[in-house]
Amino acid sequence: MRSIPGQPRLLNCAWSDMRSMSGHRPEDIELTVEKAHGALRPGCGAAFSVDIEEEERLVIVQEVKRQYRKANLEEVIFAIRQAVAEEHGLQVHAVVLVRAGSVPKTSSGKIQRHACRSRFLEKRLDVLRDEAIDESSSEFKGNLLSRETIMAWDASSRQSQLELYLLQEAAHVLKVHPGRLNPKRSLSSLGIDSLMAVQLASQLEVNLQVTVPMAKILGAATFAELASFVLNQIVNGVADDVTAGNSGGDQQQSQSYQASNRLVPHLAKTGADANIFPVTWQQESLWLQHQTKGAGSQTLNILLAIRLKGCLHVGALEQSLNAIVSRHAILRTTYTLWFSSSDKQSI
Repeated sequence: MRSIPGQPRLLNCAWSDMRSMSGHRPEDIELTVEKAHGALRPGCGAAFSVDIEEEERLVIVQEVKRQYRKANLEEVIFAIRQAVAEEHGLQVHAVVLVRAGSVPKTSSGKIQRHACRSRFLEKRLDVLRDEAIDESSSEFKGNLLSRETIMAWDASSRQSQLELYLLQEAAHVLKVHPGRLNPKRSLSSLGIDSLMAVQLASQLEVNLQVTVPMAKILGAATFAELASFVLNQIVNGVADDVTAGNSGGDQQQSQSYQASNRLVPHLAKTGADANIFPVTWQQESLWLQHQTKGAGSQTLNILLAIRLKGCLHVGALEQSLNAIVSRHAILRTTYTLWFSSSDKQSI
């Protein structure tokens, strides 16, 4: 920290309370929270991060108005999780609703996030109701499913069984037991963030060879609506809402959109090598842009330089990078592209 001669030293500790948290400021999250439900006191909440199993997690501590102390606080917690997920794309690890006047503040009325974080970790908050994600449920994983299995089901039961499968997959990425999820609510209202949405969409693409837009997962779609969307792609090869609402002059645009979203070819395994897949039209498009703009183009790349001070533990760095590459198949993928039927990607 640098000081200016003749001026007092100032330290903004907001970022130390939240650290990275995907670049979201704690005061922005706190504003979102206090507007989530009428039972919450404005300017009386704290957002901060804690480390859970070596991962940064978001915690919300919020005061409740006195007249709402005996209200349905589970509904209030649900509203907070939904608001933060929709506005900031973050999953809230823990929501703690406390009595009015119990959140620590400075003499000038500013929230003391560091003190609030300490009380949370030491379990010294004046809690009315709290709810935290059970990390021990993160190992739950539903049964693997394939397009062939779904098509083998009786047509009358496909929808309900696919809903159950999606519920299990969502529970896995949310790190909760499926029994804690309400199937009538949207995924966004359950606290799924943007990274989890990508993980879920990737899992569905790998297992079922379907493409689910991020807007579908992060929007207001329920499990039933999402199951219908996925099922229509499996049965008919195209999303059910592609042509809806188009007429007249929009028909040509609709047909073009439909053609671009049709799953041809599917990411079906080909040949004797189980790790070789056909490429998608999106991959061909990105490859073509890369070739025309040059390898040094920043259009499709994010460049970031980080200076690390101190002794580098090469073994730990190598282990971390290997873990990331092992987890994400796309980082182990190479492409052979000739813009023909022989185009392929190999993992």
